[in-house]
Amino acid sequence: MAAGSVVPSAAGSAPRTSRRRCSVAPEDRLSRARALSFVLQRPALLLTHHVLGAGADLAGPAADVLGCAVTTTAVALLCLDSRPLRTDRAGPAP
Repeated sequence: MAAGSVVPSAAGSAPRTSRRRCSVAPEDRLSRARALSFVLQRPALLLTHHVLGAGADLAGPAADVLGCAVTTTAVALLCLDSRPLRTDRAGPAP
């Protein structure tokens, strides 16, 4: 259950970090940076699917959904408590 709580959080933050990683990549290496980001996200998704599948086999799908809801709520509360995450304005400069 601990691995299932950590891995989805990491997978969920990947799009935000990959956008930043690609924004600092040189223009001629942008496709490589995006491909690397894609490859790095796959193991987290694969592990998450196996953990959630095993949890559904052991405790039932309702327990998995409840675990995901609790994890999502906990991560959201941690993000709301983080000043850098609340005030960061990522994106292209105006």
